[in-house]
Order: sequence, then C-alpha cells, then structure tokens
Amino acid sequence: MQTYQIVFKFQWQGNIPAQQIQLNITDQNSFTTDGQNTLQIQPYMAASAPLLSNFSMSSQRLFLNVGAASTQQGIQVTLPTAISGDSLQLNLSANTSEVSVSYAVMGLPVAGQLQAGNNTIPLQG
Repeated sequence: MQTYQIVFKFQWQGNIPAQQIQLNITDQNSFTTDGQNTLQIQPYMAASAPLLSNFSMSSQRLFLNVGAASTQQGIQVTLPTAISGDSLQLNLSANTSEVSVSYAVMGLPVAGQLQAGNNTIPLQG
C-alpha cells in the first residue's frame, strides 16, 4: 500500500445557500493521517473561502458542511490516501451544478473532475 497526497478542490458556481458535501471511499483504500502525512484545508482560487460550519474525516469518509457561498469561492482539501492497486473508487454526494469538484494527485500527472455518484481516480497519467 502506498500513500498519495490527493488534493480535492471545491469551487462554488454562484451564490449558493448552505450545502453538505460528502466523499466516501467505496473500495479497500483509505484516507489516513499520521506523523508524516497531515490533512490540510485552505481557500482555493479565491480571496476567501466560504464558511466551513463543520468538517469530519474518517478512514472512508470526508464530510464538509459549508455555509452560504458566493461565486468563485472555494475550498481545497489535501488528504493523504493509502492506496493498494492502481485506482481509488469514490462516491460523491454533492449538488455538482452548484459546486465544481476536481482532484489532483500530487507527484503524478493525474487530475480530473468528479461528478455526483460513483467516480474512479486512476493512478496512471
């Protein structure tokens, strides 16, 4: 099993009321934090991020409860992820017409968009 830093980027597409976003790992892989790998949350491509009312993470789930957001506000979450094999299977629960969700795997030429429902992040460029 190898640990990759995966950057998830959430960018709002308009003036949006409060919203909940959840990413669930649906295979044997897991989010992980330890002394060498830490979670990081920061604004994404904006002067400010929307209010983060609640955040939780477990080995299989990332949950964001975001207050009202305005056009082009964003949040970037970098998560260390232990992956066995050549892909990561995720289920995204979010209104993707209101928030654009993308990912990038640090150190690899791998990036893309996530849609509501089941998604696969391949680890080959």
